[in-house]
This record gives sequence, C-alpha cells and structure tokens, in this order.
Amino acid sequence: APTAPERENCMTGVIKTLRADKGFGFIKGSDGSQYFFHQSAIYGEGIEMLREGDNVEFELGPDGPKGPRAESVKRTST
Repeated sequence: APTAPERENCMTGVIKTLRADKGFGFIKGSDGSQYFFHQSAIYGEGIEMLREGDNVEFELGPDGPKGPRAESVKRTST
C-alpha cells in the first residue's frame, strides 16, 4: 500500500459543512479559518464516509475561488 506523503504543513480542524451530494465541504480549522475541500482531496475514503463534526487533519492547498483550500483531508476521529 502507498504510504501517506510527509505532512509538513499539516493542520487540524472539524468538518463544518458537508455537501456530499455536490462533492465538497468546508472545514473549520483550529486557527478559526474556514477551508474549502473537494471530494478529490479526501485521502483514503470517499466523501460519503465523512460526517459534519468529524475531526480531520489536512494540508493547506492553494487558494481557490471559494477561499483557502484543504488538500489531503484525512479523518482522525468520528
């Protein structure tokens, strides 16, 4: 199995809004900022496995049209 990439700019947060039907959601970071993520950025499982309120860790991606983006989103607890 492939190993996860080194997570040097790893951040933590909570899934605040989840639109699984549309394939995206928003994370409220531990820094208080909101981060957009697309279902393609979820590491290791599909968006339908995630729930609002789940704790996640993620990497900061480039800003997109909806603001700061989260990449490599990975659930850490349910």
